[in-house]
Formats: sequence, C-alpha cells, structure tokens
Amino acid sequence: MIPLRVTSGCIGCGQCVMQCPTRCLMIRNGKRVYVSSENCSLCGHCFAICPVGAIEIFNMTADQCQVDIKNLQNIDTIIKYRRSIRKYNPEPLQREVLEQLVDFTKYAPSACNFRPLRFLCLSRHCMDEVGAMIAREMSGQFPKLPQQQDQLDIVFRGAPHCIVIYVESNHTHTGMDDAIITMTQLELLAQSKGIGTFWAGMLKTQGNLSAQIKQRINLQEDDMICGCLGIGMPALKYKRSVGRIPYHVDFLE
Repeated sequence: MIPLRVTSGCIGCGQCVMQCPTRCLMIRNGKRVYVSSENCSLCGHCFAICPVGAIEIFNMTADQCQVDIKNLQNIDTIIKYRRSIRKYNPEPLQREVLEQLVDFTKYAPSACNFRPLRFLCLSRHCMDEVGAMIAREMSGQFPKLPQQQDQLDIVFRGAPHCIVIYVESNHTHTGMDDAIITMTQLELLAQSKGIGTFWAGMLKTQGNLSAQIKQRINLQEDDMICGCLGIGMPALKYKRSVGRIPYHVDFLE
C-alpha cells in the first residue's frame, strides 16, 4: 500500500488526474479518484493541485502543507512551492524577460570560476521539429512515443520556450556540475516572477546521442548538452506545497 490516500472529501473534479505524470490516478463513477500503486512515484502533484485538499501523502494533510503563495519573494516559500510545470499558456515570453533570467545566472557558483556554460533558447517552431525527431529516434525504446508526442507534446509539455545549456568539448569536466547549479537557481528565480519551468530530460539525453538533433539546434557534434529547461507562463496554479519525509542527518564529532 502506497502512502497516498484519497479521502471522502474528493469532488471528482479530475485536476489531479490531469496532472499525474505517471497516469496512476483515475475517476470512477464520476466522483472518487483511485490510485494505481504500481505506477505512483509519490511526486505529490495530485496533493499540491487538489482544490479541496482531499488527498493525503505520508499521512500529511493539505492543511499541514500550506504556504503563502501570494508571497513568492520569500526564498523558503519559493523552494517549498516549486513544481515541475507540465501545462503552459502558449504565448511566448518577451525576449527581454528570458535574457534577464539567463543573465542573472552569472551570479551562480562555478567550479574554479571557469564559467564555461553556453545558452540557447529554442522557440516553439524549433521545439516542434526537435520533439518529433526525439520521438522518432526513441521509438525503439518507447514505441508509443511518436503518437504521444504528436498528441500531447511529451518532450516539451507545451512550453513556449526551452533553454538549452551546453558546453564546448574542452569544458566537459566541469560543465555538468555548473549547469545543474545554474538550472536550479534559474528555475527558482523564474518562479519568483510567476514563470513555470520543468527539466526537459529527453532533449538532454537524446540530444547528446544524436548528431542530427545537435545539428538542428546549431551545436557542434562534440558539444555536450548539460541541461534543458522548458519555460513559460503556467496554465494552472498549485494550491499548496507537498508533504515530504524529512531527511536523516548523522553528525560526526
């Protein structure tokens, strides 16, 4: 039995079903939501989106995980409230907004202060082409992916932009760590401005294996893609943070 429970307060609105990335939720008899424990990853999206707080996770209720979402200038709130957004308004962000977000990452830590990162911002036209390429190239592993990509945009989740962070071949030894730090800070900064993000792992994974994809996004074959961040204005808002099990810390003297 998984530590996720739908209570009798469920109104069957289906918002949690639509936001479940593993498709483990379903509505029966037009009302209650049921959970398939085999697929649930305990990401907490259903818990965070439920408008009436009818889902419990790790024995925590919605009331225990409230945050002041009107105060997204507070770093504690930003970290607790951060979600991977998978549904976006299609309107693109202004170029100046994207430039300012990327420019702010110059303050992020960098190994040995080499600062080797390079940035690309893909538009929707490019993303449509690249998404189809990824789906075709990964169809041997995921046979349904081309159809799903055509219908649902599995690769980019409908985001109007994707920021690609890469390094040239002579900086691959520090690039990955720098990129992870930068992406984390970039997405928290974006959230403080009401902008949503998610880590587009399919482009990173397949892009590093595919000369054709690199060519389409104007990278050299020996460049290394270190991270990809889908970004845009969210088409929905989560209601609360999500319950998490505390980490255990050992202290040594």
